[in-house]
Amino acid sequence: MEKLEEKKPTASKTKRLKRRIPGIRPVYIRMVLLGLVAWFVLLQYPAVESRVDDWIKQETSDISMGSGLIPSQWTDYMEKMNYALPLTLAQQNLPKQQTKLDPSDLFLPGDWNAYNSRTSAVAFPQSFKNRFNTLIESWQSQFAEGNHVFQMDYEVIHLGPQLNSIGSSEALHNLGFSDSPAEDSSLMRKYAFYAVVKFDAAGTMSIPVWYGMETEWRDRLLFNQLHHRVVISEIENISPSLPDISELNPSLERIQQPSAFTIVYALPRNEYGNLPRIEPFYYGGIRESGFWQMALLALGSAFLIGLLPLESARRTRHAATTGQKEGKRSWRARVPRLPFEFWLIGAAVPLMMHREFSIWSYTIGQTGNRLPEWMAQALIYGSWLLILTFWCGLGWFLMLAARDGFGRMFTRRSLIGRLFVRLHTFDPSDRSDRSLIKAFLVHFFVVTAIAVLAVYIGYYALAPLIPYMLAVFYRIKTDKDRIFRHYDQLYVSVQSMARGDLDLQIEGNLGLFDPLRNELQRIREGFKHAVEEETKSQKMKSELVTNVSHDLKTPLTAIVTYINLLQQANLTEEERRSYIDVLSGKSQRLNRLIEDLFEYTRASSGNTEMTPVDVDLVEMLKQAQIELGERLDESGVQLRFNLPERKVVLPLDSEKTFRIFENLYLNISKYAMPGSRAYVELTENAETVSIHFKNVSAAELDFKPDEIMERFVRGDRARSAEGSGLGLAIVKSLVELQGGTFDIELDGDLFKATIRWPKTGSKENTGTVG
Repeated sequence: MEKLEEKKPTASKTKRLKRRIPGIRPVYIRMVLLGLVAWFVLLQYPAVESRVDDWIKQETSDISMGSGLIPSQWTDYMEKMNYALPLTLAQQNLPKQQTKLDPSDLFLPGDWNAYNSRTSAVAFPQSFKNRFNTLIESWQSQFAEGNHVFQMDYEVIHLGPQLNSIGSSEALHNLGFSDSPAEDSSLMRKYAFYAVVKFDAAGTMSIPVWYGMETEWRDRLLFNQLHHRVVISEIENISPSLPDISELNPSLERIQQPSAFTIVYALPRNEYGNLPRIEPFYYGGIRESGFWQMALLALGSAFLIGLLPLESARRTRHAATTGQKEGKRSWRARVPRLPFEFWLIGAAVPLMMHREFSIWSYTIGQTGNRLPEWMAQALIYGSWLLILTFWCGLGWFLMLAARDGFGRMFTRRSLIGRLFVRLHTFDPSDRSDRSLIKAFLVHFFVVTAIAVLAVYIGYYALAPLIPYMLAVFYRIKTDKDRIFRHYDQLYVSVQSMARGDLDLQIEGNLGLFDPLRNELQRIREGFKHAVEEETKSQKMKSELVTNVSHDLKTPLTAIVTYINLLQQANLTEEERRSYIDVLSGKSQRLNRLIEDLFEYTRASSGNTEMTPVDVDLVEMLKQAQIELGERLDESGVQLRFNLPERKVVLPLDSEKTFRIFENLYLNISKYAMPGSRAYVELTENAETVSIHFKNVSAAELDFKPDEIMERFVRGDRARSAEGSGLGLAIVKSLVELQGGTFDIELDGDLFKATIRWPKTGSKENTGTVG
């Protein structure tokens, strides 16, 4: 009883804790995480927009004026307006005591007024003043009457004792008081060109803001304005004409710049169809701003949030605490209720429309889009949250599919899977099923067209049904006849193959039977190849029996003959010794033939035991030549070596490798033309070592390279030379057993044998051979 009383508080305490700390649904966890990711993206937008603006400004600063407008004309016009616009502002804001203001009062020193406090001890000639006033007033009249090629926005500000300004744009007014415009994006969208020209109290000119043309035009404007180039070039055209224009130079040099004026010029994009628009640069700036790196990071995070196995962990924890089985949970609670295609299309649409979405999300947050800032941010946040939800749902679906089985999930929770379950006998890869789809579409469109016609012409729309049904009948009959014709053609071809005609080619297109035709062609080629190989094998067996019989019978016949001669009683001692020498030579030849046959059998069957050691190929080539020196000298062949000075070491079986070189040297001594030269060359690269044996054959080389490497095949068809015919066959087998290749090339009477061994596992040795 005491134990039970002790347990009761514990159980009640556990129940209270369960009521206090309810389980958090996985969907809520994912929603919170997605909200954090979307918030992270929203926080990155100001930096992204700033980088986009910088990139656009950099890319368009040198090309915006490059379409239709001539920069030299525009800068000349700005230079004229630097005289006309300050004059207009001053005339519109004259002090009460002053009734008139001429251009000379503003730009020539000596006539003190509210806009010109500079004095001069020397007065200007009245004729020059009149000429100068006429010129500036003509520019002013052109601007006032609109008699010019540039429709521009402007702002003129006088920073005197009293602030005065005239202009056409509040944005340009604000720009006139800034050395670095704060609203680059809005200005760039509205204007293809804008600049700020400032004259301080001393008349010093500066251009702190310049966008839309290359800086060389800015420097040109500064230079021309400083030297009054446009005034000098046009003042001579003012009447009355002067016989000598140089008499104006002293007065021209004394012209002053306007004092304490700021002029802002801007060319609106919508006023000129030939000015390039800035919208095409949006996507390039977005691409270079790191927007897509941020977007991919956000999408990947949403996908990983969907892959989190929160349902598995919660289900296991719930089963452990309640004692319920895992399989009792409703299947609907485990699986996203929306089909797979919903999540897939929702995740794919932003990728397919990434250009439009990125531009929209950039422009909606810009100044001048007529939306409050909070609303623009809410739209961006909501759109990103929606996109991330689709990607999270896709990951969620794939996580559950990996856990519960892809086949089950896709057949139950995919619209396409359900359709294929309904049409389980339908095979899209089958040509007949594809033909059914085409026929269905054709019939659908025809019936739809007839139904549409029936709306307008009534029962007369049934008239096209008769030729349509006749066309369908004709098509079905044609297809049936073609199928039977193809079947008959294929059946005849199979019968010919069964009778042994393996050269028959099944030509033409057999339609539905094309796959079967292709397989039958492969079977025919396989049978033909097998027959050719069997024929070749039987021929080789016959030649083998003939060659072995000849090579064994020749020494045996000689041995039997000389034994009979030795049995005669009237032989002298010298004849007896001669016969015994002949018997010894024939028996040794027979012994070598049998040994070669055994060695070739072991090598070709792979039963030869290999003992790899480090073999210096250069030294072994020389050693084999020395041991066979007498045979080579007797043949009259002169050997020439082209070997490297350093060692070439490979892991090979030394005994088998020596036998290879020995057989090749013996082949030269037997079949090379006496008195000719033979060449032995060793070359290497980073991967292989190659050894070449070249000699001129004494007999005509009337065989193929692969034939001479067959067993019991000799270089002389008459088989008169000493040898077993197994030398090159043994070389080929021993080389291949050691991982190399052996090839023979024939060029006229030039015989070339090449051995190649890979350097894999070889040891590099740079020592010299001594």
